Amino acid sequence: MQKNNLECIRKISDALAAIHQNSIVHRDIHPINIILQTGRQPIFIDFPLLTFSKRMFEK
Repeated sequence: MQKNNLECIRKISDALAAIHQNSIVHRDIHPINIILQTGRQPIFIDFPLLTFSKRMFEK
């Protein structure tokens, strides 16, 4: 069970890294804003506080 939890945390971290690399910042990451699909694939929800970093506009 611990291995599954660590894998889920890794997937959440990877997803956050991916959105940050695209100059997107969620700003409201809480367990209630993450749902798990079958196979424990995390999905972020509730993006109203979404912001774009300055880096996105510098491109």
